[in-house]
Amino acid sequence: MTKRRIAALMLGLMIFPTGALAQEAATASGQLAQAEEAYALASEALDRAEYDRAIELYLEIANARGARADAASYWLAYALAKQGEMQAALARISEVRATYPTSEWRDDADYLLAEIRGQAGQNVSDDMSPEEASAEEMRMYALNALPVSYTH
Repeated sequence: MTKRRIAALMLGLMIFPTGALAQEAATASGQLAQAEEAYALASEALDRAEYDRAIELYLEIANARGARADAASYWLAYALAKQGEMQAALARISEVRATYPTSEWRDDADYLLAEIRGQAGQNVSDDMSPEEASAEEMRMYALNALPVSYTH
C-alpha cells in the first residue's frame, strides 16, 4: 500500500472515523509500521555482517512489493554479493533496474553491478544500452581520476 493511499485513508478516518474505512486505515498503518520495523532489523543485521539474516529480511520486504521494496531489493543484492552469491546478486540488480527504473536506488544498483562484474573480470556494460554503457564508462573514468587521500 502506498504512502499516498495511507494518507488518504487517514484523512478519511479523520472525517469519517467509523466503519470499514477506519479498519482499513488502521490495517494500512500497521502494515507500514511492520515494513519499517523489518527494514530496520534487516539494516541492523547487515551492519553486523549477519548476511543470512539480512538476506532473509530484505527478501521478505522485496517480495511484498510495498514500501521500501526497491531499497530492500538493492540491499538484498548487496548482501548476496557479500556472501559470495554473485549470480543471485546480479539477478537482483537486474530486477531493481527493470522493476524500479526511476527509483533512487537505480544508480546504486548500476554501481554495484559494475563492481561485481569488475571483480569477476566481466565487461561492465554487457546488458546496458549504448547510452547507459557510455554514461557508465564516464562515471568509471571520473571515479578513477579522483585523487586518493590517506588519513592517519
